[in-house]
Amino acid sequence: MNLPSNLPGGEFSFSIGMSGTSERSGKPAKRYIAQPFEAHVAGKDALVMPLQGGPTTKVPLNQGRLLSLCDRLRTLDQHCREAIRSWSLPANQASAVRQNLERLVDLGLLIDQATVASRITASRPGSAPAADPLNALCIRTCERPGQLENLLAQLARRADRQVTDMLIVLDDSRNPDNIEENAAIIDRTCSGTMRTIHHLTRKRRRALTEYIARAAGCSRDELVSIIEGDPDDNMPSYGAGLNLALLLNAGRRFLMIDDDTDLGVHAIGGEAPAIRLCENQAFRSLFPDPRKSEPEQFPSLNVDPLQSHTEILGRHPDDLGHLPGFEPDRFLGHVSPQMLQELSFTPRIRLTSNGTLGDVGTGSMAWLFVLPASDFKPLVASPESYRQLAYGRRMARCAPQLQIGSLQAFMTTTVSGIDNRELLLPTVARGRGEDMVLAASIRFLYPGALLASLPWMLGHRLDQPRRWEEADLAKGITINPATYLAEKIRALSESELATDPFTRSRFLGASMANLAAMTPEALGMDLCRHIVKYRLGMAGMIAETMQAINPPAWLQSDFETLLYRHSSLDDWDPDRVDTMARAIQRQAALLANGMEAWCKAWQWCANKTGPDLLELVN
Repeated sequence: MNLPSNLPGGEFSFSIGMSGTSERSGKPAKRYIAQPFEAHVAGKDALVMPLQGGPTTKVPLNQGRLLSLCDRLRTLDQHCREAIRSWSLPANQASAVRQNLERLVDLGLLIDQATVASRITASRPGSAPAADPLNALCIRTCERPGQLENLLAQLARRADRQVTDMLIVLDDSRNPDNIEENAAIIDRTCSGTMRTIHHLTRKRRRALTEYIARAAGCSRDELVSIIEGDPDDNMPSYGAGLNLALLLNAGRRFLMIDDDTDLGVHAIGGEAPAIRLCENQAFRSLFPDPRKSEPEQFPSLNVDPLQSHTEILGRHPDDLGHLPGFEPDRFLGHVSPQMLQELSFTPRIRLTSNGTLGDVGTGSMAWLFVLPASDFKPLVASPESYRQLAYGRRMARCAPQLQIGSLQAFMTTTVSGIDNRELLLPTVARGRGEDMVLAASIRFLYPGALLASLPWMLGHRLDQPRRWEEADLAKGITINPATYLAEKIRALSESELATDPFTRSRFLGASMANLAAMTPEALGMDLCRHIVKYRLGMAGMIAETMQAINPPAWLQSDFETLLYRHSSLDDWDPDRVDTMARAIQRQAALLANGMEAWCKAWQWCANKTGPDLLELVN
């Protein structure tokens, strides 16, 4: 068989994809995928080590490389065509390629769709946590009484459809007038609905934390620090309320909602319902007409958003067949060998999120320039439409179908579901990126953890609408302590570790202690590597979009501005690097020092019921 012989040294890997078909007979043909494996070059052969059982097999090098191309479920004919396309082989090689594929099937290195499905079914744990009712709906608010009042009014109008009896307002306001106004709004709502709403101010958050520390027998200072963050850090404490919510809902499932959420549900398109497992999630992004309100531009859906999150949160992927749009071929069509390997670690939907209609909720506009060409196209129509749409900060963005996959796409904008029935760890308390660190730590604890991205949008309405400015274009993608720590935690996830989450948490704590103990110079150098990697990856995607749309001259300069920003470090002088490195070390030290206290506190809270716990502190 005349195949290229320039195989990479070391290991083979795989990615993702999808297909599906019938072969020439018209009868549906079996689809095959490489089972999870490692392969090592051994002279003219490759040693293939199945990762889910089976003997190590020696195959010719060209078969090893062929196996690495079989990264999705395809028929053998489709795999054959993919190999010929990838290697630019002449058509008369098809028979030889097909024979080698059949040999890989005979060796058990290519497995069929039925085997994939049975392995996913077999990954269901024998003793999964009980499917208990949702514990609480936690509302995050900060200095926005008007937004809180609007959300509580929406919830009051749907009292007959409430998913939980417990409402918790996580009030991160510092302004005494806003705290007092929030309390009055909550009292009026309780009087009108005869429903208890727990108002947790920053002061009460601290009191609860100290009580839990005493009751759990852990260090008060360490628990307070890991929940509240560095007291000298003036950044907003987005993560502190989330950390307290993780303790108050320990051992249970809960939902989190932002105060600026509109509970009207909208679709982004007219796609029929569908569900798919996928390693890398894909989203549609559309620009609403700025002359009209967003809701009138997108079809409304008769969907209960909170119930939809509750329905899927905590489920195993083998427990979705009852949902509308489930079809086995499409459901498995995007599974890769890598994902199949991760699904062997007791997979469960531990996070849920939905799409957003309105303010995009991001700290950088650079991501607009990595949109698929079809989504970016409206910006190219004219300079006027570009200025209106790109700088308007309004977007419709969501998954086109229910997607079950990587936690990396998790964002806490509008509504999020968190399955907290097994140990979860705290996130960074201060600054942006708390959702990134939470998702990274969940995947670290549970390699089979999944995110369900629901295929509809909720409004994200700010009381004071924002716009991007010219200066925002040159800032580039956000780099902060959270992005650095999340990347470090993701890297640790690739380590061979015990499955017990408490053992893993101690390993993570030791890794954070190591970061905290590094010299600022050494950590600063590693931070620069992180920035370069992050930015160059972004630059590559910007260049792809630029090539795909071939922008007109008036838009070319903005692409070039972003390419320059993401291909250099000239905005990161030594002082800025040092400041960031020291902030990272302070955060790492808080996580390292407080890890044991957190685990004790979480276990203690998991043995209490939510209302009892909240009534402990007046």
